[in-house]
Amino acid sequence: MSKELQPRWSLKNRMTLMLFGLVICLWVLSAVVIYFKAEHESQELFDSSLSETANLLLFLSEHEIHEVGSAKISGEDAVNDSQHPQYLAFQLWDMAGNLKYRSANAPESPLAPLTVHGFSWQSTEGETRRTYNLKHNNGTLRIIVSEPLKHRQEISGHFFGALIAFSVVLLPFGFLGVRYLVSKALAPVDECAKQVNALDVRNLKPVNARELPIEILPLVDGLNSAMTRIQEGIEREKRFTADAAHELRTPLAGVRANVQLLQKELQNPTADQSDIMSDAMVGIDRCSRMINQLLALSKSDANIGRHSDPETLNLASIIQAVVQMESPHAKSKSVSIRLNESSVVAMELIHKRGKIMVYPTALELLLRNLVNNAIAYNRVGGHVELEVETLPSPNNSNRLLLNISVKDDGPGIPIDKQAFVFERFFRLHPNQSKGSGLGLSICNELANLHSTSIEITEGLNGQGVGFKFTLQEA
Repeated sequence: MSKELQPRWSLKNRMTLMLFGLVICLWVLSAVVIYFKAEHESQELFDSSLSETANLLLFLSEHEIHEVGSAKISGEDAVNDSQHPQYLAFQLWDMAGNLKYRSANAPESPLAPLTVHGFSWQSTEGETRRTYNLKHNNGTLRIIVSEPLKHRQEISGHFFGALIAFSVVLLPFGFLGVRYLVSKALAPVDECAKQVNALDVRNLKPVNARELPIEILPLVDGLNSAMTRIQEGIEREKRFTADAAHELRTPLAGVRANVQLLQKELQNPTADQSDIMSDAMVGIDRCSRMINQLLALSKSDANIGRHSDPETLNLASIIQAVVQMESPHAKSKSVSIRLNESSVVAMELIHKRGKIMVYPTALELLLRNLVNNAIAYNRVGGHVELEVETLPSPNNSNRLLLNISVKDDGPGIPIDKQAFVFERFFRLHPNQSKGSGLGLSICNELANLHSTSIEITEGLNGQGVGFKFTLQEA
């Protein structure tokens, strides 16, 4: 299965669902236990109320019979409340089995067998009822009190409904609470992920393992160890590149001096000798240029300028230094270097505001490589123009963006090749070019150092090519 099709899962979501599932299971278990416990307690409470009612009614009935004699009185309840239906029904019997008194909702037949004493479940007229049969101490009267089962079921149903309604309201808050606690617990992991995501070859700082769970510490420790080894390997590669370039400079200078001496010694060289010496000088110049670019690349990889604090941008000074250093190269190619007239105002404004911080050495190397590249690949008699412009930031109108462009009117770069020009050792015409394919790669590295990137634009007067990068105020 390809990486794109592999299922992905979230530790936060999984923990939330698992913990919330556990909460639901515990709630269901506790709700069942509570319900059956409440049901048991309520049954005991109902039975206790039924027995107390029976004792009270038997006591009152005894006095009533003594007052009215042995007359049979039945079904004549004094109170009839339609809003509160009577659930309890009772019958008063003498020991001979004669019905002496009954409530209006009690039948004339016994609610329970007269021989049954205490609590029992009875089915009367298709309805299940809880009954309590109590005999008087003197043995002359017996009372039977009953309560329909549906009354108790209604009360239990109300309790169960209230429990469900409470849960429906409470469970969403429970889910949000679990989600919050999981997010809070995994906050150090999220912070660690941000640090890891910010890692690159220019930032191999160890990941801060403070407050991380002990289960993740081995992973972070292994990552930090791997980054240390990577950093050491990069440093060895940089040292090798720098050392090799420095070591090659001296023999190349000697070879160049010998070829020049040979050209002077040979008064009338043959055509083949002239071609050989010319080719040798071209090769030496190409090697020298590659060595210089390797040194520059080594410096850019080593984050040149970051060993010191960034400084306020003084673009005029940097451009002046770049033009001065590249003037001999431009003169040898009959190429002119100029600064766009409107750029002076933009540079003065940026310098006055003083809100753009840069690494001066790195920025100077970036501009020098762009200008050098524009000169090297330009036509004879061509032009190279530096342009500086300011515009408001789209995210904050109080901040300014500074666009710096280097344009030429040379042969340009085909559109289908523009995507590759920043790759190391890429050359547009490998068989014709004298370059090494490192110049623009170095520029890209130095632009990344300033948290920006280089964009390919149009050249001068619809010809050539331009390179632009943007700096922004802090």
